[in-house]
Amino acid sequence: MNLTKEEIFALTFTLRNKLDFLKKVLNEGCVIERSKTGVGFFSTIKLPQTFTLENNKDRYWERGFFHKKLPYGGCFMIAVEDDNCLEIEAVVYESEWPEPFVEEDFFPQ
Repeated sequence: MNLTKEEIFALTFTLRNKLDFLKKVLNEGCVIERSKTGVGFFSTIKLPQTFTLENNKDRYWERGFFHKKLPYGGCFMIAVEDDNCLEIEAVVYESEWPEPFVEEDFFPQ
């Protein structure tokens, strides 16, 4: 499956300092599992080949956000599961995930 606008935004927003890795995921990644959770979403992305990170300790990233329609915001979490698979989890605090997705409504904490 192709990445949705929400998944692309979560990756871009969270991995803004890992441009080479981000470019590889956006260009080569495909979603093999996706689920809506009510308070966000969960996606598993697979790459066609093994990737390496500059710093092997970098296997998890998290970035909080505010949203103009949510009282407490939320966060995006990205974790490397193995050498060609990563997971995205998005969650909002004490609210339901905003639908429809409007990129301009999100801003950094």
